[in-house]
Amino acid sequence: MPTALIAAVLGLTLAVMALGAVVLVIQLRPEPVPETQAARDIAIWEQRVADNPNVPGAYTGLGIAYEAAAQPASARTVFEHALTLNPNEWVALLRLGVMNMEEDPVAADRYLVRSTEAAPHNSKAGSFIALGDLRLAQKDAAGAKQAYEGAVADAPFLYTAHFGLAQALELLGDVDRAIEQYRRAADFYPSSPEVEEALLRLDALEETP
Repeated sequence: MPTALIAAVLGLTLAVMALGAVVLVIQLRPEPVPETQAARDIAIWEQRVADNPNVPGAYTGLGIAYEAAAQPASARTVFEHALTLNPNEWVALLRLGVMNMEEDPVAADRYLVRSTEAAPHNSKAGSFIALGDLRLAQKDAAGAKQAYEGAVADAPFLYTAHFGLAQALELLGDVDRAIEQYRRAADFYPSSPEVEEALLRLDALEETP
């Protein structure tokens, strides 16, 4: 699975636990319930925003629901509004960073750095991984290494963090540490064809006189 997708999944997962109770509230109201899941989730979070107009997390949840419904412009608007209420709303920072990766990588880097700083301990890994992915794409192997090391420190059990760190180390020419990190990644995803290919490549490189 691509590392950027892992980061996106981490972000989306944050809202799921909060949905259950709100679903019950919506179902108890007389208004008709939207038919599609995406529309239901948007309705849930729109109601939460209406009930809690000064709570930044409500706007973040709505933004995530808009993203899931493929409405990025609406998602961006509510994420940005969440930041006007709380500049350290780290999930909104993460999502805006991911959304800006292709069109404005400089802005994306700023958002993601802020997210790594604002996220609580043991919740920083997704932001660090997204930051590492961005920097790898920008050919900044040293910056990517630093970001992935942050992810490993925060959540040492993630395949994506170790795999990203291994990629950065390989680009920096640190073959021994790259092999070590690829093997750590394999501990969490033993059947990964990407890890197998990388280890074969680096093992062959080490054997070359």
